[in-house]
Amino acid sequence: MHWRQRTQPGQARAHRDPAERQSDRHGRREATVVAGLRELRERCGPAPTHQALAEQSGLPIGWLRWAYPSLEDVLG
Repeated sequence: MHWRQRTQPGQARAHRDPAERQSDRHGRREATVVAGLRELRERCGPAPTHQALAEQSGLPIGWLRWAYPSLEDVLG
């Protein structure tokens, strides 16, 4: 099915509020970072790097460095 095609004639797609989409995206990224750090700490020890977390999670390293200047503060 083409991305513009509707599943049924006359059916419109519900549009979500941009703030809601951004909040959902932030929550998914936060969960990905926390899960990645836990796994890296189990595998590599207590001091994972931004590079290792970027490779583990698939998140851009620039965003990780901007959002989390210190990875130690994420898990506490």
